[in-house]
Amino acid sequence: IKTMLSASLTKEFNESNLKAKGSIIRVSMNYSLRKNEERALQMEREIDTLVKGYAPSSVEAYVMGEQIISDEIMKANNESMGLLLPLAFAMVIIILALIYRDVFDVIISLLALAFAIIWMYGFGAVMGYSFNPMTTAIPVLLVGLGIDYGIHLTMRYREERQREDNRKAVEKTVKYIGMSLLLATITTVIAFLSNLSSPIDLLAEFGILAAVGICASFVTMVLFVPACQYLRNRKKDVGEIVRRKERALTRVMAKVAVALERHGKVVITAAVVSSIVMGYYATQLSTTFDIEEFLPENLDITENLKFMMNEFAIAGGTAEEVYVLVKGNMASPDTLFKMSQCVDNMGDDEYVVKAGDAADVTSILSVMADYAEYSGFNDMKYNATFSALYHEYFENGVPRENITEENITALYDWLYTYAPNDAKMVLHHDGLYDSSVIRVSANTGGDDRTVTVLYRELKEDKEPLGSSATVTGGPILTKMVMDLISESQTRSLIITLLSCLVVLSIIFYIKDRSYVLGALTLIPVALCVVWILGSMYLLGIPLNVMTLSIASLTVGLGVTYGIHITHRFAEEIVDKDVDEACRVTILHTGSALFGAAATTIAGFGLLVFALMPPLQQFGGITALAILYSFIAATFILPSVLGIWAKRKKKAIEKHG
Repeated sequence: IKTMLSASLTKEFNESNLKAKGSIIRVSMNYSLRKNEERALQMEREIDTLVKGYAPSSVEAYVMGEQIISDEIMKANNESMGLLLPLAFAMVIIILALIYRDVFDVIISLLALAFAIIWMYGFGAVMGYSFNPMTTAIPVLLVGLGIDYGIHLTMRYREERQREDNRKAVEKTVKYIGMSLLLATITTVIAFLSNLSSPIDLLAEFGILAAVGICASFVTMVLFVPACQYLRNRKKDVGEIVRRKERALTRVMAKVAVALERHGKVVITAAVVSSIVMGYYATQLSTTFDIEEFLPENLDITENLKFMMNEFAIAGGTAEEVYVLVKGNMASPDTLFKMSQCVDNMGDDEYVVKAGDAADVTSILSVMADYAEYSGFNDMKYNATFSALYHEYFENGVPRENITEENITALYDWLYTYAPNDAKMVLHHDGLYDSSVIRVSANTGGDDRTVTVLYRELKEDKEPLGSSATVTGGPILTKMVMDLISESQTRSLIITLLSCLVVLSIIFYIKDRSYVLGALTLIPVALCVVWILGSMYLLGIPLNVMTLSIASLTVGLGVTYGIHITHRFAEEIVDKDVDEACRVTILHTGSALFGAAATTIAGFGLLVFALMPPLQQFGGITALAILYSFIAATFILPSVLGIWAKRKKKAIEKHG
């Protein structure tokens, strides 16, 4: 009775306090419903209707099924994104209006962006991807990322149109800016596709859809925006388009960049020192996974789910349980002997809950003992027939000598006939009794260090069972998943860095006959990775399923700003000195880079208002990464390029 009541009443219930603030009724659904989510949701809704119709007014009753929870969260998420997407467009329109100061230019950029979002949704539908709270955030991201292409194309077209006819201006715009945008697209796609190394399918789908959206943005912007500009201005002469006055912002940015470039070594030293400091904080970051962190805030169903997780033995709650899965012939007396040794070994484990002097575990051995041993008049499990059979074959909880597999199978058959629910919790039967699970109560507090200790001790405990036993479940499974994710993200960061380095080096060599420019462009971005990880520690944001990809995204998204700076600097340094090349580079790219950074920060930053907490953290920290990348590209990269250009010119002068 105690076990039954503990499983169905809230945790404050005990023998001295016969009160509970809640109870749970578990309803088993037909397994076939797992393959038909619509039907499963319909059944859960019908149960919910029945409960609401019969529950007395003095009782609050809720139905908490997997499909109902998913459906409620998805509805709330869609409402949230339905507000954020128009808000993202509104913010982009304001930024574009300030940068362009031309209604036509704003409209054609937004139209191209809308085409890209439609293409992305169409691709997802064709591929059969599920649109979940993560993937529904992609349009908001594309609003911030995709509009960058339109800004760069429009600003360069205006510059070229002051000295070239319409056709030539379009050709030069696509030739020069198109190459930069292609490089930016490749690096961004690499960053998003790095999620393919994640063992979580949802992250992989997120990466693929985002990459498709970026490619669609590149294609629509490069084809649509210049074409519209050509048609609009085909009858205007050279210089007839009104030239926008250079903004104070770009003039100030250019002056600051030149001043810093003149003291390049000091700037680089300061950047390295700050990176060392932030690198120290980055090493303190911990990787966590808590199911409650993924639940949306301010929803009734979230509060009910948290109550259920914390008050009852529900996965993710305070009632931790880990498992030792044993495969093999469970009717073998030798296997049961070894299983008993394994359970005995758990008695001194630090984080295994104790029942008296022994570990608090549930296994086929303990289930048989429950039905065989009489513990008083309240004992509802005791059965005299089973007890007689059990004591004939077992002594002190283990098989007697000369007991056969047929004898043990007879005990199992009785349990499967008269106590199927308890038997199926610990013993699998499919013609043969071929596997069993030892359920171990644990108390790690969700701490990574204590879970590591528990995992190590349980692996030592199971040694009598050898390779036939596997430690899994609960916090241990979570830790193993997070370790896999951490490894995959480290691998994806390395792949992203190397891929970007190879691509940039090849392209810059083809265009400017220099491999070095590719590596130089990546230097500020590498610093940004360290800065953002250090900032996450200082802001109290852990590495979780969503934020683990931030390092790769910082490289893929952040390098785009450096590409534009390096690309333009390589153009200007041909016939200008270093200071003038630096000034002209920032003067002509600064406005576009600032607008691109502002729209991207706005797109990601809006996610802090998303429904899902991981998306909130992901959006906020990615927006900060973009800000770091913009600062590093605009004010640190020119110093790096300046030192390279001066040394190259000296080398040319020295060798003639």
